[in-house]
Amino acid sequence: MHDTLFNDFLLIDKSSFTAEHERASEYINYGKEVGADVVVVSFQNIQKVEEHFSITELLLWNTSLTTFYTETIVNFDQDVLFLKRIGNTRAPWEYVQEEFELDKRNDTDPYLGIWVDYKTCKVEIYSTENEYLGFINEANCKEKSTINKMLAWKNGDIKLRINKQSKQGFYLNRDKIPILIQSHLVTLS
Repeated sequence: MHDTLFNDFLLIDKSSFTAEHERASEYINYGKEVGADVVVVSFQNIQKVEEHFSITELLLWNTSLTTFYTETIVNFDQDVLFLKRIGNTRAPWEYVQEEFELDKRNDTDPYLGIWVDYKTCKVEIYSTENEYLGFINEANCKEKSTINKMLAWKNGDIKLRINKQSKQGFYLNRDKIPILIQSHLVTLS
């Protein structure tokens, strides 16, 4: 994963575990502690686990009441990479639409066009020879990063990048943290 998508960065630490989804700020705080410039997260293999427990309350006259509960916990297999810049390497969120030579004439590809991202803004998907690229396509995008206000979304900011051949890539969540994906693009006819 690191070698394929982020080989221009030095891998300084990584973690793999199965747990509930953590807050992005926890990954970033640890990344700062170890000197990372970029934190990349991958969530795969959702697992729902039921936990059973009971609570017993003591009541009057030496009686008790026991209540049984079931709670569903959602876990993911998570991989977190902590990366350091090498030289002038740029972070994934530092690219903008004008830097790419986009094929705007291909109207037969079902993945191209405007998509609505329910948490950020409208995203327009383009293609190059080797990649699908998604960019914010909304002049007044109101979504803000909860971690760093300087990372506000702007029209033309990159939102996703997927290699056409390997189907590997990433999208940027609302805090512009790269979330790795390995997609299986399927055309429904």
